[in-house]
Amino acid sequence: MYRTLFDLAGPAILAWALLIFLPTWRVTRRVAESAAFPAYLAALYVAGIVLVFREHGPGMMREFGSADGVLRLLRTESVALVAWIHILAFDQVVGLLIYRDNMRHRIVPLPVQSVILVATLMLGPVGFISYWALRMMRPRAELTAWGERDRVPLVEPAAPVRLADVTQARSLVGIARDLLARERALVATALVGVALAGACAVIAALNGGWRMGVEGRLMEAAKFDVAVAIYLVTLAAFLPLAGFGAPRHRRYVQVLVALTAYAFLAENVPNWLGYDPRFSRIAPAWMRIAGAAFFLSALGIMWRFFDMASEFFRRDAIPDHPLLRDALRYATVAAAFAFGVGILMSAISSRQFGGAGNVMPVHAAGFHGLQALPVVALWLGWSALDAQVARRVLHAAGLGWVLLCAGLTLEALMGQAPMSGGVGTAVAVLGATAWATCAGLAWRASRAGMTQATTAA
Repeated sequence: MYRTLFDLAGPAILAWALLIFLPTWRVTRRVAESAAFPAYLAALYVAGIVLVFREHGPGMMREFGSADGVLRLLRTESVALVAWIHILAFDQVVGLLIYRDNMRHRIVPLPVQSVILVATLMLGPVGFISYWALRMMRPRAELTAWGERDRVPLVEPAAPVRLADVTQARSLVGIARDLLARERALVATALVGVALAGACAVIAALNGGWRMGVEGRLMEAAKFDVAVAIYLVTLAAFLPLAGFGAPRHRRYVQVLVALTAYAFLAENVPNWLGYDPRFSRIAPAWMRIAGAAFFLSALGIMWRFFDMASEFFRRDAIPDHPLLRDALRYATVAAAFAFGVGILMSAISSRQFGGAGNVMPVHAAGFHGLQALPVVALWLGWSALDAQVARRVLHAAGLGWVLLCAGLTLEALMGQAPMSGGVGTAVAVLGATAWATCAGLAWRASRAGMTQATTAA
């Protein structure tokens, strides 16, 4: 599995290619702004270091105190490969720092910048000290902190959007209808996913079962199609609230639709042909390459999500509904659990972990937080509860859902079956109970609030 992590780190070379050969291209600027590739490497490293600690135990940390101890660790394949990913991640962080600083201040001409970035890629500290020395020769008054970007805005700033600007409805169905009407391309793509799930069912009926060939699993493909469709519809409901300007919004939707279309193809076609779309051992070479690109498309979808979700962490986001803003922040944390275990599944080529551990419940709970938490916020917004009380209820619900995700994650990493007892189960049950209690309170308060409003009218 460590060699799989090593192989998965390979696509990060694409970021270096952009920085070195196409430094002024707007795509390069957006990649540099997002820091998506070093974040990807860091996620692989987190997955690897969890596996290393499970294999060697926390006691391995004592070896860092001596040269002989470090040598013993690096003679171990698992530690050496994870340490290499560590180096790759931080070399790329330094490369981005040099790129962003030089694009602002033009310490060196762009061809020299590219040479320094090659040196950073190949011999990390050599590239850094070369740029540092050249930078120190410039008058201090001309420079500001490393990585400043105010002269090179990579994306236009988002304008705050009020919930009342996009919908006046006072029901979950009405709000969903108004928001989804603004994102027809995403809704249409979601409907394609539902249609593909139906196609899987038809093929299974004609085939006499859900198993196709040696590795094909039509049921898994259908589940994937429906899950992605639900995710897209949920994303479409929140996107109008992010406040993207028209050009950024158009690019966002175009890229997300393209990435999702590829994911649908990469999941369904191999299963229809009898191959595992991600971890096949018998598929043709071209299909395995497509499977690797499938993983990259998933990372792209993750990047699109956090690009949108980051707007809800602005102080002025959704100014007329702070409860919904806070709910979306908690939902983003929950989704981070889902994306994280998704990367882990790709790293270990399985949803099983350490025996009976299963990360799929974390994956599901993380993404369903995108529906469960905003619903509580909307109910509280329609209630007659005091603002401070409503805020406490929302925070309790949000923390409860995060605890649910954390408990399920702990179970999986400890190699325990979901809800099999132990600390992880206790944390997950506590979190689920907290969310359910708050959701019930919010629903009852919303009904009472609407009744009062009707009576007053």
